[in-house]
Amino acid sequence: AAAPTRGIRTSRAPNAAPSSAGVRQLTGCTELTDQTDCSCNVYGGGGHLLCHDDVIGSRCVSYILYLSRPDEAWEAAHGGALELYEMQEAAEGLPQPCAAPSASLAPEFGSMVLFAVQPGRSFHSVGEVLSADEPRLSVSGWFHAAAPPPGADETASLSQLQAVAKASREPLVRLPAPRKPLRGASAAEAGAAGLWE
Repeated sequence: AAAPTRGIRTSRAPNAAPSSAGVRQLTGCTELTDQTDCSCNVYGGGGHLLCHDDVIGSRCVSYILYLSRPDEAWEAAHGGALELYEMQEAAEGLPQPCAAPSASLAPEFGSMVLFAVQPGRSFHSVGEVLSADEPRLSVSGWFHAAAPPPGADETASLSQLQAVAKASREPLVRLPAPRKPLRGASAAEAGAAGLWE
């Protein structure tokens, strides 16, 4: 399986936000548009984010700038690490993330992580924050390309979830009602002697 850190870049220079050209140089991604999304995130004790690949629309590169604990190093005991997953083949032939993360990055203040958004490949999660007193703070978002990445319709985690949801709305096969034992007979007796109503 490919190493999950391929394409992952970290920086300790929060005053030097990467330009579009810099992002392309670091990640090897396609040409980017001027569209950039941004969100602020606070994960308190118990907060986490399940495994996903970030593929929605034309997202091309994910970024995370960590803002927790400016005066102290983040302790592993606080949890909240960015967890990265290697891939394995599923029974359906589509790649899927391994059950456990293969690498993790602590949310160190002032560090920035960049990685290419790849349908069915760029799986990551945020481990549970274990400290009630130390929230995990970050600014994260995406640099966009002109079009969705190749394979987004088939292999992205969102597409797979939508396909499962659609399939679950299909009519169900109605099973016959269970038989009842004759009055006074137990289910075991009814099964052995055929005493059904």
